[in-house]
Amino acid sequence: ATILDLTLHVRPCPRQTLWQEGAYTKTSRFRPQAMALLQQQNSGTNDSNNHENTDLMFPILVDRTMTDKAGSPNPIVLQQSYAILEHLWKHYGQSVVPSSSNDHKSQN
Repeated sequence: ATILDLTLHVRPCPRQTLWQEGAYTKTSRFRPQAMALLQQQNSGTNDSNNHENTDLMFPILVDRTMTDKAGSPNPIVLQQSYAILEHLWKHYGQSVVPSSSNDHKSQN
């Protein structure tokens, strides 16, 4: 998010497989929130590509700045790193100025 100059909130969601090691509990603070957001997104869309997939995969991005055609808030939930990166660059990458090769010269 640094090159895009975005403000973000990171919420840790340790893998359930870490339960044996004590890093995950059934009362995980943010995992239920992530699942609820995903289910809400899936129930509110008529997208033919959406197969009601409620498998929770990380990373997950919730972009609350998106709006529908009428300008009403329409947050989206994305999973999979590629989809997240594609969305971020498409919607927020217009103002990024590529750095020149001179910016990265080693200082010996």
